[in-house]
Amino acid sequence: MGGDWYDAFLLPDSHSLIVVVGDVEGHDGEAAGLMSRISSVIRAEASHGASPSEVLGLAERFLLDLGVERMVTVAVARVDSRTGEVTLASAGHPPPLVADGAGASPVAIEVGPPLGAGPAPRRESRLVLPPAGTLLLYTDGLCCPKTPADEALSGLADCLARVAAGPLDGVVEELIGRTVAFQPSDDVAVVAMRRLR
Repeated sequence: MGGDWYDAFLLPDSHSLIVVVGDVEGHDGEAAGLMSRISSVIRAEASHGASPSEVLGLAERFLLDLGVERMVTVAVARVDSRTGEVTLASAGHPPPLVADGAGASPVAIEVGPPLGAGPAPRRESRLVLPPAGTLLLYTDGLCCPKTPADEALSGLADCLARVAAGPLDGVVEELIGRTVAFQPSDDVAVVAMRRLR
């Protein structure tokens, strides 16, 4: 049991897709239970039209009201399916990656503190996913923990660049498959999406 999760859903009467990837500290039943509760709060608030940064603020208040002393990292993205515009807010979460045919690189975003660290601004960042571009959101289990963070992220970006042109299920399978070499027991949550031409 672990606390990594993802969620994706369309907003009612909208062209917007909400994508959430999160990781609750720990690998026990309490982490799994907290994951379920936080995920439900985030889905409910986003469904009611809260922006990604507002969703994280509301989830922070919920977590503090519970009195649970665990950190939760979360990335919340709102994707406009017509324009490819992505509005993203992060609470201590690894940066997403974008592959555009010429390579893959981390998205420059402002990362706020994890949920559970106390109220703090978690500002939104914006990007436009290019036609045929692939956006990857993931938990830290996808990166090798035995190498410096920059090197681990660079290795993940290199792998994404090599496989990004293939079918998305194959992209995800390749990215998760590479973790067997360094941490087969860690939880991983991955969401890959592609903007159609």
